Amino acid sequence: MARIDIGIIGCGNISHAYLKGAARSELVKVKAVADLRMEAAQAKAAEYGVLSFASGASVSITTSWDVWRHRRVPIELYGSEGSMLVPDPNFFGGEPMVTKRDGDWTPLDISAHPFGQPTRYTQAGVPVADYRMVGVLDLAAAIRDHRRHRASGELAMHVLEVLDALERSSIEGRHLMIETTCERPDPLPLGQGEEVFASCGR
Repeated sequence: MARIDIGIIGCGNISHAYLKGAARSELVKVKAVADLRMEAAQAKAAEYGVLSFASGASVSITTSWDVWRHRRVPIELYGSEGSMLVPDPNFFGGEPMVTKRDGDWTPLDISAHPFGQPTRYTQAGVPVADYRMVGVLDLAAAIRDHRRHRASGELAMHVLEVLDALERSSIEGRHLMIETTCERPDPLPLGQGEEVFASCGR
């Protein structure tokens, strides 16, 4: 039977008992921890296994592909200084929004970035910017320009190891060190279409 994903709010002294009990459980598994004190949440995340980045950031992650219906945007990021709402990662475009601490949501203008114009409509009638060939275009341009392409095997291996480690860490109840690394790909230059690849690596 699949275990139920839960989150623990509050990382004080008593949280150790809950987290330790959850680690032994065959019924539930902890996918996130939270606390008003960032350092307390980071300490428990490191102790009980949440993503810890080379930059020093600690990130709790909850993912699901098996729910019938929800009311969340595709990606929500919560940080110590604010939050961000990210559009559907299957497409370009959309309207990211950010808020600083308890301020109002503010849309981010991404009109100067490439591949943001809608190309088709979904079955629900929603316009989307579907540019799935962009990765292939970047690969072709990289070969021409003798540079590294963005969707590299090095990046894919790192992502695969992290995904595998998330499951193994949960099953084994311990913190796992990631052995692979990769360089963050450069963002695409500003522009409106394929011409952005003309300046990459030149």
